[in-house]
Amino acid sequence: MGNRKYILWMSCFLKVSCENKRNIGKKVDIFLNRLYT
Repeated sequence: MGNRKYILWMSCFLKVSCENKRNIGKKVDIFLNRLYT
């Protein structure tokens, strides 16, 4: 079950464009900065 979900998540993630990946990365960085500050 876990492997199937992981494969689905990866296939969805790979469909995302590079620009969207950068935006998501920025959001994650901001979120982590809030957690650690």
